[in-house]
Amino acid sequence: MKADLLKRLFKGIYAEDIVSLKKIATAIIDEEKQIGHGNLADYLEHISVTEKPRISHFGVKTLNENAMSELPTSKRDNSQLISTTPHELLKHHMVLPEDIEKRLQSIEKEFSAQERLKKYN
Repeated sequence: MKADLLKRLFKGIYAEDIVSLKKIATAIIDEEKQIGHGNLADYLEHISVTEKPRISHFGVKTLNENAMSELPTSKRDNSQLISTTPHELLKHHMVLPEDIEKRLQSIEKEFSAQERLKKYN
């Protein structure tokens, strides 16, 4: 791996710049293909398609008492269907009307209690 690529990788990690990190990952995959490491390139490409963001970012706990306890996953390949980002890590802020925000929270609560709701129909 080139020194320039390593420098960009570390800058992206510590700046928490996901767009740059994805571009670097693509560059690494392309480089591995060029030097004849097809199996590794295919494996890395598979990871880039199937892996989804996790609940926490860089050691910051993102779930609170009002959040869902477990995120939904695909039954086909067990990949996460949604991801969360803590408010502190957002680069921009979405502005939602208060009634829509409350409806979304209600849906989250229902999802987290789905087993109990099924039991009582």
